[in-house]
Amino acid sequence: MMDPERERMRLTELYAGMDDGQLEELAEDRASLTEVARQALELELSRRGLHVASNDLPPGDVEAPELTTIRTFNASGEALLARGLLESGGIECYLSDENNAVLDLDGLGFVREIRLRVKPEDADAALEVLNQPIPTDSEIEP
Repeated sequence: MMDPERERMRLTELYAGMDDGQLEELAEDRASLTEVARQALELELSRRGLHVASNDLPPGDVEAPELTTIRTFNASGEALLARGLLESGGIECYLSDENNAVLDLDGLGFVREIRLRVKPEDADAALEVLNQPIPTDSEIEP
């Protein structure tokens, strides 16, 4: 059985050694990657400031479920963290970025808008998970 942390480290190193074109090509087919590989790829793309249009919906002939947007993000790290929280809670979710651009009010240009989407029947539970306060160090039991 594969150690996910070891695989994450291996993939992080592998993706860091790729040029931008190779990463963009890989990102176009990210639906075929494992979850660990997708996360490592997203982090490397974000680190380099690369943007590749994506839609994490299942590939092929699978019919896409009806989805509702529950939150939007301007940073892929925050979006990935939210997706991880929901997935660890057993809630199926997707990130979508349809080349939406939002004017940066600081006048620095445009910012990507990444949408976190879930099935309508999971929306309330997903928002409950995302709205939970983050525990402080003193609240975490050793």
